[in-house]
Amino acid sequence: GASELRERMLAEWIAQNRLAEHRARSDFLETGNYEGVATQAGHEYRWKETVKSTPNALFRRIDVNVYASGNDEHALATLRSFMVKPLQ
Repeated sequence: GASELRERMLAEWIAQNRLAEHRARSDFLETGNYEGVATQAGHEYRWKETVKSTPNALFRRIDVNVYASGNDEHALATLRSFMVKPLQ
């Protein structure tokens, strides 16, 4: 139980970090799917982001899922947030 809780906590941190990076850079990503690898506490995880449009063209929805390396079937963490198009 404790091992699984630790894995989920590390995965949640990765998802939070992904969203924080987008906010810090004022990203406004194109719609689509993005993926990559992150290391947290010596463990490797895969993250997948899905960016979708919203009825308001100034907003995008972003879903971040984090998986244990080698297991893309069951997400350890899932977070959802919104991006706002920066003013020019």
